[in-house]
Amino acid sequence: MYNKPQYSFNGLIFILSFCLGGLLSCILPHSSVSNNTNLDSVVKKPQIIFLNYSIKLDKSKGECEIRLINKIIAEGSLKIIRSSPEIKKTGDLECVALDDNLDPVDSIIISDPLNITVEFVNGNNTFNKREIGKDSAQFTVRMQLNEQIRAFGIKKNSPSKNQNSYLLITKVY
Repeated sequence: MYNKPQYSFNGLIFILSFCLGGLLSCILPHSSVSNNTNLDSVVKKPQIIFLNYSIKLDKSKGECEIRLINKIIAEGSLKIIRSSPEIKKTGDLECVALDDNLDPVDSIIISDPLNITVEFVNGNNTFNKREIGKDSAQFTVRMQLNEQIRAFGIKKNSPSKNQNSYLLITKVY
């Protein structure tokens, strides 16, 4: 004897709802992705730029040569630390964020990378400090990017008359 399979109405509803759910799960993610893309173009996420440089002292000319190693732009915000203004010393570098007209927007002071202070313990178990001069070094600048900034300029603090000349200007994009 042959029994016909009996399909129940509840089983049919289950199969239809399962297929409809699968179809909706395929359609909905695509529409939300396109909406997020439109939002990103309107609202820019904060960005940080990392500029890695090398500096070399040309002893014959007595001048420094700065070269960009690489630049990295990442999403994020820098923590704002309120402190007293930095005092520039001779030999320190200043990194200046520049706008389209090469006018300063922001700046930070970088301690002289060619003259570092080293602390050590001598034979009498006392701390000493000694300055060491180097011929070359590498340093990194980290700054917050905003829509005004188009370039970064590096200049050296020196007692000479030519204070406003940049040793190197790096474009952001």
